[in-house]
Amino acid sequence: MSKRGYIQKEISRALDVAQQIPEGEIFVIPIRLEVCSVPTRLQRWHWLDIFEPDGLERLLNVLRTTLEQEIPLAQAGGQERPWQAPPGALDLLLVNRCLERKTFVYGILPSGGVIISDGAFLEVREAIPTYFHGLEKKVKHSGEVSEASLTSSLPSATTYRKRSHLLKDIALDPSNPRLRVITTEGGLQCHVDSLYLDYVMVKYPTAHIYAHEPEKPIMVEEEQRLRAAIMPIRVTGD
Repeated sequence: MSKRGYIQKEISRALDVAQQIPEGEIFVIPIRLEVCSVPTRLQRWHWLDIFEPDGLERLLNVLRTTLEQEIPLAQAGGQERPWQAPPGALDLLLVNRCLERKTFVYGILPSGGVIISDGAFLEVREAIPTYFHGLEKKVKHSGEVSEASLTSSLPSATTYRKRSHLLKDIALDPSNPRLRVITTEGGLQCHVDSLYLDYVMVKYPTAHIYAHEPEKPIMVEEEQRLRAAIMPIRVTGD
């Protein structure tokens, strides 16, 4: 942080924009990926230590709260557009989870695009995001997944795309704050990592979420296109 260059320019740009934001609205959130000193210019804001056990959840809660406020940015056809999370903010959550799980794999889809995954969650993207570049050198398990492996690991749309498999309800797991309990229209219940579920619900607010078997991937579709998949967590008593 003490070196000259691009990062100092980015900090200055963020501070310039922050001066135009009404007091009380969240715009700058300094995030520490590890123990380090916070630049003097950013010390006026409360920072988050994302490496702490609850760091990811705290950051996601801040982003969700801000999104729910629906701060108007512009008028479009007489309708207010909600505030959007800064580009890359959600990517950082996934990068940190990859580091936690020491896993980052990716694969090219036959229909175009790529899949990125930490082994428990995967997302379909147009290309590997910038924040993930070089990540394979920082984790224990990494590499490209073959097309055959991708095809065999994900259920077909005809298998899960049924009304009885649609998400109906979400509840907190009283015994574990990091988990959510989802219930489908057909009554199936699964435990899911709250970070992954919150991530897809923030990023894909109009998505259809399907769970068709207790130990099979939970599929997330938007506009009938696969966006993500989440592996449910087996809990004693399920």
